[in-house]
Amino acid sequence: MAGLESRLGSMMDDKLSNFASRIEGKVSSLSLRVEKVEDRIDKLEKSRRSPSPKTRSTSPLTCYGCGSSGHFISQCPERGVKSIRFEDPKNGTGSE
Repeated sequence: MAGLESRLGSMMDDKLSNFASRIEGKVSSLSLRVEKVEDRIDKLEKSRRSPSPKTRSTSPLTCYGCGSSGHFISQCPERGVKSIRFEDPKNGTGSE
């Protein structure tokens, strides 16, 4: 009877060892997949934070209200003035 118990114990140890090995393999595989997903998320967050160079304008801000550079019409200090200055982009002259 002792020999049978010993064999059963050995079989159980082998099965537990195989089960543990399979679980370790699956955990390792899942860890790699999680790392890949985290990398994708990081890339998406970085691309969302900084605009693409194609969309970034290199020209200075120009106000369509007064024609000055450095602000838009919504922040124009001369916003209450009735006349609006239009600039011809071809020759750089303005008109009212």
